Amino acid sequence: MSIEVQKLENCEHEMSVKMDSAEASDFFEKMYQREAKKITITGFRKGKAPLSLVKKTHGESLKIQNLDKIVVEKFWKEIDARNIDVISTPVLSHLDIDDNDNIEFKMKYETYPEIELKDIKKIAAEKIEYEISEDFIDEEIKQVLFSKHKSEVIDSVVDNEVIIEIEIVRVDKSGLAIIGEKTEKTKLYLNSPDANKNLIESLISKNSGDEFIFTHVPQHEHHEGHDHVPEEEKFQVKVCSVEKVILPELNDEFVSELTKGEIKTVPEFRQKVKDNLVGRYENISQRIFHSSLMSELVRQNDFNPPNSFIEKTLASFIEEEKTKYPNKKFPSEVNIEKMRESKKPDAIWGVKWMILRDKLLQDHNLKVDDEEIDKVAETESEKTGITKNKMKEYLTNSSYFLSNLKNEKAFKLLKENAQIKTVKKSV
Repeated sequence: MSIEVQKLENCEHEMSVKMDSAEASDFFEKMYQREAKKITITGFRKGKAPLSLVKKTHGESLKIQNLDKIVVEKFWKEIDARNIDVISTPVLSHLDIDDNDNIEFKMKYETYPEIELKDIKKIAAEKIEYEISEDFIDEEIKQVLFSKHKSEVIDSVVDNEVIIEIEIVRVDKSGLAIIGEKTEKTKLYLNSPDANKNLIESLISKNSGDEFIFTHVPQHEHHEGHDHVPEEEKFQVKVCSVEKVILPELNDEFVSELTKGEIKTVPEFRQKVKDNLVGRYENISQRIFHSSLMSELVRQNDFNPPNSFIEKTLASFIEEEKTKYPNKKFPSEVNIEKMRESKKPDAIWGVKWMILRDKLLQDHNLKVDDEEIDKVAETESEKTGITKNKMKEYLTNSSYFLSNLKNEKAFKLLKENAQIKTVKKSV
């Protein structure tokens, strides 16, 4: 018997095994005894025929049928003996048996990459500290007022406080219709911060029923050595209707009615809006900060992740996309392979983070313990009415929940050690 383990690309390995007939016969003998119990031979009850007769009548076919089982059993025996942590489904790449029952086979498999993490104290990241401006608070309050607006139909666009319904269709450079282009009808609030400024300027002073050609130049990023300018696009626009926006007056009565008496004055309402914005942007800052820490850890410890993990992550991405369609099925026009390719970079990055995060926690003797799960189970049980034991069982088996707990531990550790620079940003 001889065994050789060869490292292939990335995390893949191949085990080559040569079993002589003496060792193979032990496996075959156990197999004959096991399979004989299932065989019926004329003149004997099922499973009662002599083993010698079973070998004579069914030996070769049983040997061929069960050869892969013998190979798998041998493979895992050698894997266990070497304490190898296999993370993928092994693939049989070669199998041969000669007339003397000498067996040769090769099995490919993946293991965790061998990683030595760099010092996390060298990780540098920025944390944005958002400063909420008075103008931004005004904009937010304006959105609240707009949500309660009234309107009246007018003939022409006199200012930005209007909602216009338009029909728009792309045309060629000469202004003629393009075959296959569909006319779209949409409504625009000209005072919206998201509205196209050039289109707004073109709509000012227009009357209901007016038609005109609008020229749009798509925005593009400038890159060194890349002077391509995107082609302008032309659209035919028809003004279908114009509605004057009448905003409610911001006063104590409006605020009290809006909040059902919870807030009684405009200054209190303004403070509440500011507090909500502060909380919202603190969450945004935290997400960006965590993403920065993750990216730096991956950048400083980059490696080629196991393909099996990438494929598993990709499969979960695709399944998640399915939930966005009726009956969780893709329509025929969806190109799944193209979708896989577009999501592959995210899958690769996600696997890198997961492996590095787990390695980070392992190096610092940090893990999710039963006490933490117990505490969350108790809190969630009180919220949902589900028994604590049932909730704990669910959480213990939830990969999403456990992954989030690991993320929290990793972020805490990185924050305590990384070089963090606070950057103020006004919004």
